[in-house]
Amino acid sequence: MESSFEELGIPARILEFSSEGLRGFNVEATLRGTRGRRHLWVSAHLDPVHNAGANDDASGLTSILLTAKALKELEPEHNVHFVAYDLEEVDLFGSSHYVENTVSNVREREGEGAIIGDLLSDIISYEEDDFDAVLGTCGWAGPIDDALSEAAEELDSPIELREICLGRSDHEPFWNAGLPAPVLTDGAIYEGYPCYHKPCDTVDELNISYLRSMIELTAAATALLAEN
Repeated sequence: MESSFEELGIPARILEFSSEGLRGFNVEATLRGTRGRRHLWVSAHLDPVHNAGANDDASGLTSILLTAKALKELEPEHNVHFVAYDLEEVDLFGSSHYVENTVSNVREREGEGAIIGDLLSDIISYEEDDFDAVLGTCGWAGPIDDALSEAAEELDSPIELREICLGRSDHEPFWNAGLPAPVLTDGAIYEGYPCYHKPCDTVDELNISYLRSMIELTAAATALLAEN
């Protein structure tokens, strides 16, 4: 992930951490805004569960890389941090460490008003029938919810996005810190994916056309948030 961001011309770094005897490695790439007044995070997680992890969560990693590529061409006003969290499958250790350290430093230095929030993509490429998707907010989406709705309308997106209360991923540490952070996931909603946490989570299970539409929606919403 670090080299992939660097190939796009976006500076990246590996943030090593330890938690409860485990070592982890978050990857952060930062696209500096032209005015740099605020901060937006766009994220996914690195680790699978003893399998290929094509949907969970290489699909999300693909999304943040392609979103970064698109945003680089736009020269956004605000800072956008693309982060791949490690140890999501182990009690959200990576995102918890990142929020407690990196995000909290931004908050202390620049104030809460400088933080737009985190748009997390976790399992976004399985679809059998309709192109439906879920945004897990629990009332903590902030401006990201409206940006996704506006993006869907402007794109005439085939994605039918519905909002529910859904936790259990790397957006929760942001919630715990009182910060906006919805999770975008496919209509299977975790366990509904037949290969969830199973060896069959490979590329042949994915709907690439659906994934493309999810990435387009994410990139467009990110562009809107990074300019407003």
